[in-house]
Amino acid sequence: MIFNRIEKWIADLMRRSYIMHRIIFTSSFWWNRTRMKFWYLLFNKIHLFYTEVVVTTNCSLKCKECYEYVPYLDKVHQRFMSFENYKIYIDNLLSNIDSLKYLRFLGGEALLSKDLDKFLQYALEQKKIKKVSLVTNGTIELSDEIINVLSKYPKKAMVDISNYSSNEKLRPRLKEKAIIKKCNENNINVIYLDTLEWIDISKVKYHNRSIKNNEKYYLSCASVCVGIHEWNKEAGEICAGVFPCIKAGIFKLCDIGNQKESIDYISLSKPVSKKDFIKFYFNNNFDACQYCSYLEDRKKRISPAEQIEDGMNVENKLYMEKNNK
Repeated sequence: MIFNRIEKWIADLMRRSYIMHRIIFTSSFWWNRTRMKFWYLLFNKIHLFYTEVVVTTNCSLKCKECYEYVPYLDKVHQRFMSFENYKIYIDNLLSNIDSLKYLRFLGGEALLSKDLDKFLQYALEQKKIKKVSLVTNGTIELSDEIINVLSKYPKKAMVDISNYSSNEKLRPRLKEKAIIKKCNENNINVIYLDTLEWIDISKVKYHNRSIKNNEKYYLSCASVCVGIHEWNKEAGEICAGVFPCIKAGIFKLCDIGNQKESIDYISLSKPVSKKDFIKFYFNNNFDACQYCSYLEDRKKRISPAEQIEDGMNVENKLYMEKNNK
């Protein structure tokens, strides 16, 4: 419980103060790089810090400034990960590592997934995974099945509710009080921070940075939000990989850019070797960064979750006339 309070305090600092957010985020990025290299070079061990699983690109909200561009996805890109595929991805991810500190489930809205209780149960059963977190926007209450799964692992499981209460128009749809009450009654840890700000995201565009400048951009971003994403091949085959951030996964899904296996992402079609992890985690030149404007956008702080309402004329921020270089 003390550790969970420290985590909540750190997370609260990050969301309350932009400066603290950057200090903690950047420190985590470099600390985890150093830690990974230390364990690998001295003991041939791989200890991962953080991985997200995007279980669906569908959502219960239509946020104009969604960081994942969910409202702008075509129907062909709106997908649900199957439990059978998920098990393959997790098994291949864990096969050659020694531990994973955090596994975080999100969407879209993760609670829209009909198999989410199975996803959580499987993750919580894995000894190599130390903490499991479920992220929700607070518009859907937790099912009894999910409550039953999470309550069996009080030291390992937690629910992270995004606080959109400052958005007055959205407030009637929010069920965070009921979610928190249910979690407290079942001894489930909850993170629900007092404040939350978003950034005003730019339309996707190709920046044509030099290799050196693109590496600088990635290192300045210092993202620790490595995640598992699915996409479709031309023949309809479902593929998945580990990407450096959530935007990189969305760009792959939408065929934006030219991301290459083992450089820009790790394929989860087979067990991942230790060398593959090291090659990926110490690559600084990711193709997805060429299409990202996060460092510029992060200076524009806005209130969270402004909705795209019917009849609203909104530019598609994900659309590009030429998706590839």
